[in-house]
Amino acid sequence: MNNHNFLIHNINQKIAKSLPYKGVVIDLGCGTSPYKDYILNTAEKYIGVDWENSLHNQSNVDIFANICETLPFDSDYADTVTSFQVLEHLP
Repeated sequence: MNNHNFLIHNINQKIAKSLPYKGVVIDLGCGTSPYKDYILNTAEKYIGVDWENSLHNQSNVDIFANICETLPFDSDYADTVTSFQVLEHLP
């Protein structure tokens, strides 16, 4: 991988593969949804959420929302919520 973040991507990939996802999973700050396939190995449904002005290719985004504000889901909508490599980008 010719990416300056290859180490963290490898670590996140190992973590993403090992987590026990179930039911409906919301991936906050999904970017290009690199962990979607791992999540769908055990989850029923994957919903990628990202900011509309993100610099990522947004073809995998299901819901556009600012994750620093109230999200467009009922409080009991998801069984699992993930957020990989996102928190350091939030105010």
